Amino acid sequence: MSQKKKQGGKSERKTLVRKSIIRRTRRPGRKSMSSALVDKLKPSQADVSKLLAAQAHLGRRKSHVNMNRYVWKRRSDGFNIINLEKTWAKMQLAARIIVTVKDPSDVVVLSSRTFGQRGAIKFAHYTGAKSMVGKWVPGTLTNPRNRIFEEPRLIIVDDPSTCFLALRETSYIGIPVIAFCGVHNNTRFVD
Repeated sequence: MSQKKKQGGKSERKTLVRKSIIRRTRRPGRKSMSSALVDKLKPSQADVSKLLAAQAHLGRRKSHVNMNRYVWKRRSDGFNIINLEKTWAKMQLAARIIVTVKDPSDVVVLSSRTFGQRGAIKFAHYTGAKSMVGKWVPGTLTNPRNRIFEEPRLIIVDDPSTCFLALRETSYIGIPVIAFCGVHNNTRFVD
């Protein structure tokens, strides 16, 4: 009787081993495709050198609590260094969001700073988006009687601190916002 149990136990083990081998084998399909896609989305050496040349990794001495997760480390002189991996990932996400908007004229680019106005106008010119530069007029997104009333599907902001009134207005309506933030910015209404 004990020999029968041993033989039965061996055959059960063999089937379990076979099942586990079948489970471990990699099936072709989605996993191999996603790894190739992930490799394409990784930044190249040229991309990283362009970010470093533009000094996109340098922050200010003061950092807002909401932006601490993007700070890589603090230098000895007190300036914050921004994590470029997270910056690249957020740039990829922003590009994917912008591409999903069917009509480019439904994207609005806001810039209240004088240094960002030229970039906002150029971006709007080449992509077909609308640009709103200069002083923000309250009620542009919420008041249909306003002569410059807009109903965008996406808003891109150059600095959340200078365009804070516009960001608060977008929170009333639920329009997604993409913003270029520094370490010192509050990301309260930024998606």
